[in-house]
Amino acid sequence: MRSLVVTPNAHPECGKYTWNWIEQTKTPTVIIERDLPLLGSRYVDSVRTNHPYGVRKAAVRFLQHGHTRVGAAFTDTPTSELIQDGWKQIVTESDAIECPFTITGIQPYNTRDVNQIVDTILDSGVTAMLVHSDYLAIAIAQTLERRGKRVPDDISMISVNGFATPSSRPLTVLRSSDKDLAEAAINLLINRIQNPDSTTRHIYVDPTLTDRGSVIDKQ
Repeated sequence: MRSLVVTPNAHPECGKYTWNWIEQTKTPTVIIERDLPLLGSRYVDSVRTNHPYGVRKAAVRFLQHGHTRVGAAFTDTPTSELIQDGWKQIVTESDAIECPFTITGIQPYNTRDVNQIVDTILDSGVTAMLVHSDYLAIAIAQTLERRGKRVPDDISMISVNGFATPSSRPLTVLRSSDKDLAEAAINLLINRIQNPDSTTRHIYVDPTLTDRGSVIDKQ
């Protein structure tokens, strides 16, 4: 029997054709790294990175190094909403971390926006930054350096979903494990093929915090 692991396009217009096909097909299907449509008529198994728990790992790492005043900046991606929700929960439900600003919807290649983020960092007095995605984190680090500030000497930083950070600019990252996500998806498919009438399952896989030295003790 054929089976599929699918990541529908995140764009509403492009993605709807895939979701329409998923609702009609009888082929065993697992969705990876996407939420099911809010009012979809068919539920299928899914696997996603547990970004809210990942963000908790980042918060704990900041606190371990004495950083309690932390800013946040997020690129608009298919996973950014989960990341932002996790960060918002930490800030609103705990008094351990003060977040004077959260900037969203930024594109990493928009020089004006990146400069505005760096202006905000320097004006706010934060000692650390949580950033998504890694491309934005690299852009912020480079701009800070041009302003005479360095990561991590002056600003500690953790990048969420860090796959592209080069060895020339290592950043501590929260990384989704392709292997773990794929393994969970294949197990769901096998179960669906063997038990076609079983209850739909939605699996969350915690990301790994990879320390590359961009978080140091607060000066």
